[in-house]
Amino acid sequence: MSSGTSTQKTLASRLTLWNAAIYIAFFGSAFALFYLSINTILHSDLDEDLEEDVAEFRMLLETDGFAAVKLEIEREFFSDNPEDTFFKIMDSKGNTMFTSDLSNWEDAGDSPQLPDKLRQDNEIVFETIDAPDDDYTARVVYGWIGPDMILKTGESMEDMQDFMGLLSTIFSITFVIVVLFASAAGWLLARRALRGVEDVSSAAVDVANGTLDRRVHVKTEGAEIERLASTFNAMLDPPDTAYFGFVLL
Repeated sequence: MSSGTSTQKTLASRLTLWNAAIYIAFFGSAFALFYLSINTILHSDLDEDLEEDVAEFRMLLETDGFAAVKLEIEREFFSDNPEDTFFKIMDSKGNTMFTSDLSNWEDAGDSPQLPDKLRQDNEIVFETIDAPDDDYTARVVYGWIGPDMILKTGESMEDMQDFMGLLSTIFSITFVIVVLFASAAGWLLARRALRGVEDVSSAAVDVANGTLDRRVHVKTEGAEIERLASTFNAMLDPPDTAYFGFVLL
């Protein structure tokens, strides 16, 4: 009896581990794909917004002149949190022509190869830098808005990264719950599936101890278990019983 129980426990444990491993692999892969998709979409939307800013300032410069561009920069800057965004206009040599308040963005330096990069990358260049508090990053875009005028504007990715962090926390909690549930469900299913094997094992022990009239009750627990029980019972029917009796003498 102990041998049968031990076998059942071993098989049940293995089935439980396999079940949990499948859930972990499937759920983890699904979340990774979902996380990467959301992250890509958010980054793409932010880049589109920044690129639209360049196009809008280019059009504003063409229609209303540089003074209107400066007024619009001041309006947009003061309508947002100064730590979340900045604006800077330079000439092709990198000389500053106009900026918003950069006291929170002192580390947002300019690339010395910027004009060449702009010409090679269709007049738009993106980069990611450290935000003012260094706990987050910021997305920056460079773009031509005039013949000798480059707009540099950046936006903090704090909200985006906070959202992705919250998403990761929710996933971690959900992941633990799912794994625990999958393990418990797998254990119960494995115990139920192997209950017939334990019955056959118990009957075999009884027969080995001399109880030759012992039989296994055939239950509807699956074709494999039913076949195993029926085969075992058939082995104990005459003339096989006489053979077992001979062996036991």
